[in-house]
Amino acid sequence: MSWEDVKSSAAGNSNSTSGGGINYLKLETGANQIRVIGDQPYSRWHHWIPEANGGRGLGVDCLGKECPVCKKMAEDKRNKVKTKYSSRKIHSISVIHRKPDGSSELALLEQGNKIFSGLLVLMEQMGDLKNYDVKIIKTGQTFNEIDYNVLPVFPPAPLTEQEAQIEPYTDEQIKKVFTKEQIVALMGGATLEQVLNSSDETTTAPNETSANQPSSEEADVDFTQRV
Repeated sequence: MSWEDVKSSAAGNSNSTSGGGINYLKLETGANQIRVIGDQPYSRWHHWIPEANGGRGLGVDCLGKECPVCKKMAEDKRNKVKTKYSSRKIHSISVIHRKPDGSSELALLEQGNKIFSGLLVLMEQMGDLKNYDVKIIKTGQTFNEIDYNVLPVFPPAPLTEQEAQIEPYTDEQIKKVFTKEQIVALMGGATLEQVLNSSDETTTAPNETSANQPSSEEADVDFTQRV
């Protein structure tokens, strides 16, 4: 996983919650200030299953050729049926979130190409993102109106001694691993609790919020071509 994954995605075309011990960054309307502390983003294809979790919906990482969501999307395409599922490339990286009250905390920025392409541009033009803060400006209120702009913060400020000790999340912590059988159950409306309790395997609980839903710019990715 690397910034090259962001670059290849861009060339083509949140509510903060605890899942598996991860603090997901909720991007509020207005300015959100962060400092990237991860070396590389963890990138993967991601599906949104609207009927999962008792109808609340849930995002799951794609399993590749064995993915039941991909197969259903391909079947819908062959039958000229509008599929209810969506796919997009998402990226995750550890950041220090600078909160409005002046405090800071470790968080996981998990978003699509729009924000990460902006981060990539800053990195290519201004150097390592770990050397300066970034503001992610969120505008718009409704789903189709929301947009993001990524801007550097000047002058750069060094991390505090406490912030410098913060360890980023590992890829293993970030992964949302479901088995084929668990994903089929989610497609049938099973809740996250039912799926996790039905298996003895360790599964990282995903972020159950709208942050994992496809944005309007990425909802139409034709992921079935990868099946």
